[in-house]
Amino acid sequence: GMLHGGHLGSADASDIEIINNHIHHLAGTDPYEHCVYFNGNRVLIEGNNIHDCPGSGMTFHQSGTGATSRDFIVRHNLIHDLPGGPCIRLVGDNHVAYNNLCYDAGDATHPPLTIALASPDNSKFYNNTVYNNRSSLACIYISSSSNPATNNVVRNNLCWGGVDDRILDQGTNS
Repeated sequence: GMLHGGHLGSADASDIEIINNHIHHLAGTDPYEHCVYFNGNRVLIEGNNIHDCPGSGMTFHQSGTGATSRDFIVRHNLIHDLPGGPCIRLVGDNHVAYNNLCYDAGDATHPPLTIALASPDNSKFYNNTVYNNRSSLACIYISSSSNPATNNVVRNNLCWGGVDDRILDQGTNS
């Protein structure tokens, strides 16, 4: 990947590890200015302290060529103080996010969720802790967009002290 203006991103990157970094204080107020914005395949995001960005902590999307991102592992990260976005937003297939701590994220005017699974298939969220979630939609969200999420697992997550601490599942077979 590359570091550019506080964004970490690359088109069609594979076999990438982002480990033990401090990613913080991205300038600006645009809710699309994410601390980490990434796409690709077989990516490990582990042990990072990510905070104070106007958008999300981590957003993983399809590639610049439209290919689906696959096989991300997001674990043991501290993600906090995000006024306009989720801690983790996954798009693609076969992702797993576990043992992450997220707090003070989202707001009512920017409904992206604290942890969002947006149209992925076969992804897992477990053993994550979320508190002081400011999103008015949900703590954990499985999307129902035009391409509904299918066969995802959300288990043993703790959501507390937020505006809305529920898990909203609009996927299929989740």
